[in-house]
Amino acid sequence: MAKMHWYSVVLCLGLCFLQVHTQFYNFNILTRVIQGIPTQIERYPILAQLLLDAWGTQEFIQHCAGVILTSRHVLSAAHCFQHNDHTGRNYTHPKYWKIRVGSTYRSGGGVLHNLKTIIPHRGFDKYFYTNDIAIAVVSKPFSFNSNVRQGTIIKQGVEVKPDSLCTLVGWGVLEPDGPQPEQLQHTNLFTIDQHICAMRYNTIGAVIQDSMMCAGRVDAGGPDGCFGDSGGPLLYKGLVNTIHFTTHIMGKKGVIPFVKDFYYDPFKCYTHPKYWKIRVGSTYRSGGGVLHNLKTIIPHRGFDKYFYTNDIAIAVVSKPFSFNSNVRQGTIIKQGVEVKPDSLCTLVGWGVLEPDGPQPEQLQHTNLFTIDQHICAMRYNTIGAVIQDSMMCAGRVDAGGPDGCFGDSGGPLLYKGLVVGIVSFGYSCGHRYFPGVYTKVSHYTNWVLKTVNSNK
Repeated sequence: MAKMHWYSVVLCLGLCFLQVHTQFYNFNILTRVIQGIPTQIERYPILAQLLLDAWGTQEFIQHCAGVILTSRHVLSAAHCFQHNDHTGRNYTHPKYWKIRVGSTYRSGGGVLHNLKTIIPHRGFDKYFYTNDIAIAVVSKPFSFNSNVRQGTIIKQGVEVKPDSLCTLVGWGVLEPDGPQPEQLQHTNLFTIDQHICAMRYNTIGAVIQDSMMCAGRVDAGGPDGCFGDSGGPLLYKGLVNTIHFTTHIMGKKGVIPFVKDFYYDPFKCYTHPKYWKIRVGSTYRSGGGVLHNLKTIIPHRGFDKYFYTNDIAIAVVSKPFSFNSNVRQGTIIKQGVEVKPDSLCTLVGWGVLEPDGPQPEQLQHTNLFTIDQHICAMRYNTIGAVIQDSMMCAGRVDAGGPDGCFGDSGGPLLYKGLVVGIVSFGYSCGHRYFPGVYTKVSHYTNWVLKTVNSNK
């Protein structure tokens, strides 16, 4: 065991000090029609399916949606085609794609077309989703009929007023843990005032730009886009207004890329201690205990805010803590020691109890089990996420339920009283297929001791 003998430091996540955030960031852009209603392609013949061969096996699966512009061109979202850092493939190459038109169903019917070229907007930013628009050009022209028609896009500079009734169409999942529907779905949404939307996303460090618009049902949640809807159209009086992307939990009112559920604000850097205080000795999150100012914050030099590698930091307080029954030193695990799979651990924190709920006032704890690294890595691999040796996973495999969530980031995962993990990221909260991911403390014990001893 590596017992901390210096009492003016706090171990936390490097991420905590880089931006105000929800706990998780979305490795994948979410793509679904929440609370959708089955419909037919005859009602929306302008819709196209973008099918991706993600692993080069010639197995093309519906990945995004798009809108037919001409007999050769389809409008979609640039993020659909972005490079995958795990597979090493550049998905702007047309060989990885086919386009299906004229079908109500996502796994068959209609006509498949090869792509000739893909043209993402040159200004597309895969981290901030600015200029998230692209045009795909098919090799041979579409044959127009009752199921395949050109869409009409809105004029340059025209604004759709807030509270305008719009329609979202696609094959996205109907609930967070569910499969994508086989049949095309549609649902009604309302455009949301840009200022209101920007203000809300600003609370999690996200920037809503003039080139973006928001739609949903304010303070009600419910119908929304989700997994599988990316690139698809939001329609207003039959006109195509937006190419859809989202970074929030299905049917919820707000929630991050490779990315679990937030955007980064490049103008904010919270590594300065003036933005922080540390409270110790209190059961409650809004009062009690003792507040301490910070002297300095030391994120790991190798921390990567996009891939969450080396997600660990040390905070140094200005004045020492006074130890008592409510304030004591923690004990971290030895360097290189591995906690076996299926080990019972405890997670402690003030994170929300459900994705759309408020943070609890009182401290919470729950039991989790460590998950085999290979199983966790295989699962996250399906969404392009890399689980590294410096990470560990915990949850309840195929059951979901107890998990870290918004407000738990930086908190400890305890095994027999030892700090073995730090809440880092995940995919949604309590997901049955994707467990929570934690910084593996035993990978950094020597770094922690060295950093503490050199920053007294």
